[in-house]
Amino acid sequence: MAESVTQQGYALAIHALGSGQVAPVVYDLIGSPTEIGSAYGNHIVLDGPDVEPYHLSVHRLGSRWHVLVDQSVAQRRGESTWLERRRGDTLYCPRHGELPPPQGSNRCPFCSDSSRTLWLLRPLEVGDVFPVGEGFAVSVLPQGRPDLETDSPFSPWPDSFWLESPAFVAAPPTDEEPVVTDRDYPFHDSNLWCWDPPESPFPVFMHQRANSHTTRHARGSRDREVGGVLLGHIYRDPEDDVLYPVISHAISGRFAAEAPGHVTFTCETWLDIDRQREERYSGRQIVGWYHTHPGLDIFLSEWDLFVHRHFFRQPWHVALVIDPHQDTAGFFVWSQGQVLDPLRPHQVFTLADTEDGAKGESLPRVRIKLGQRVT
Repeated sequence: MAESVTQQGYALAIHALGSGQVAPVVYDLIGSPTEIGSAYGNHIVLDGPDVEPYHLSVHRLGSRWHVLVDQSVAQRRGESTWLERRRGDTLYCPRHGELPPPQGSNRCPFCSDSSRTLWLLRPLEVGDVFPVGEGFAVSVLPQGRPDLETDSPFSPWPDSFWLESPAFVAAPPTDEEPVVTDRDYPFHDSNLWCWDPPESPFPVFMHQRANSHTTRHARGSRDREVGGVLLGHIYRDPEDDVLYPVISHAISGRFAAEAPGHVTFTCETWLDIDRQREERYSGRQIVGWYHTHPGLDIFLSEWDLFVHRHFFRQPWHVALVIDPHQDTAGFFVWSQGQVLDPLRPHQVFTLADTEDGAKGESLPRVRIKLGQRVT
C-alpha cells in the first residue's frame, strides 16, 4: 500500500434499481482501479440481472477520476450512456493504446481485425450518474478523505500508469505460415491420447507430458483462472485429407492477470511464451491454448470466445478448458468457420492422476483416454 495522499476524494453511491426505499450503498474511492461487476474478485460485487463480470472499472489519473468501459459490452447491451461521445472521452485499443479522435467509427484504425473491442475512458464529475447493467445505477459524490493506492494484483483492466502512458501490447502470431506434414493418425503411439468425438471435424492428439503439465498447473491454482498455450505439430492425414494437431508440450502463461473468473495474457506473458518457445521448443507451433474454470464447469465464456476468435483463429487451433474442482476438461475446436458448440462440450474427460504417493513412492500410472466420458 502506497503512502496516502490527502486531497478532495470521491465516493460512489450504488443504487439497486426497483428496490423501493432501500438506501444506496456508499463506496469510498480509495484505490485505482476500482472494479465493479458480478465477479467475486471485484471491489464492488453486484448480484443482479445482466451484470457482466468486470463490466467496468474506475481509475484515478492524476487528480481526476475516470470510468473505463468495454465498448463491446456496451454495444451488445445497447447502453447509450457509453456509446454517445462527450467532451473529454478517450478511446483505447488494448493492443495499440490511446487512439486519435474517431471519425464516425468505434474501430481501431491500426488493427487488421476490425472487430477488436475498444475501451472508453471518460472523466467523472461530482453529480454524474451512470448505469452498471440493467439493475444498478451509480452516482458520483464528493468525499473529503485521504486517497490510498490499493491496486488489485489480479485485474484484467490496465492500471492507471498504462492508461497515462500505454505501451504496445504484443500478441501471438495468428497468421504465421504453418508447417504441415503428411502423416497417418498416430493411433499406435501409446504416449498420445486421442480426443475424437463424432461431432468434431478432426481428432486432437495430446502427449501425456502436455496433459500432465496442464493438469498440474490447473490443480495448483484452484482459487483463480490460469492458462497457457499448447505447442505441437500440424499433420495432414493423406487418406482423409484432414488437418489435425498433435499437442506435444504446454507453456504456462506467466505474468498473466489472474482472477477468480477471468485470465488475461499480458504483454509480458506473450513475450515470455515467445522466448520459451524459441529457446526450448524450437520447431513446434502454437496449436491452441488452455485455461481453467475453477468450479465453473466446462464451456467458453464471451471473453474466452473473444480470445479464441482473435488470437487462435487458425482452423486447427484448439481451446482446452479445465475445471480443477471437478477434475474434468474438454476441448473446443473450429468447424466450418465457427467454434463448435462453445456452451456444450463434446466428450468431457477426466484429468489424469499426477500426484505422488506417500513417502516419495510413485503411484501406478493411470492412463485415461481423452475420449473417456465422465459418468
